[in-house]
Amino acid sequence: MKKLIIVVAILMVGCVNLTLPPGQENVNSFIQNSAVPYQNAYRVIAKQMRACYRVIGLFGNGYDVQADLDTANKQGIIEIYHVGLVGASKAEDSIQSRTVTVSDDLQGGSIIKTTGTTPKIVYLTHRTIPEWLSGKETCSPASN
Repeated sequence: MKKLIIVVAILMVGCVNLTLPPGQENVNSFIQNSAVPYQNAYRVIAKQMRACYRVIGLFGNGYDVQADLDTANKQGIIEIYHVGLVGASKAEDSIQSRTVTVSDDLQGGSIIKTTGTTPKIVYLTHRTIPEWLSGKETCSPASN
């Protein structure tokens, strides 16, 4: 339970200071390109999403991270979703639900798409991914 409180506090502080770009207040999908190969990007993002967001609290309630790499289609998918007895019954109904899809850009880099239910939460993850890929182990972006 203590872990859950800490993570929620970190997310709340990060979201309070985070400003969405003008006109993006209702957008729940963001795309970015990276020079990092898709498999490496997938591994880094999956590791950091688990470190930042995976919290299983009392009675198994909390959030889990599922990561799947499909080398045949050159794509990795990382999802954070609610688990447990209370709260949202489906991942897409949870305010914390996010999916990051990492695809090969056919030039040795990757295309990273972040989607979810709450624009500010999705944007927080979107903005933090470049820091993860640069080697920083943080759970929120350094600046707006």
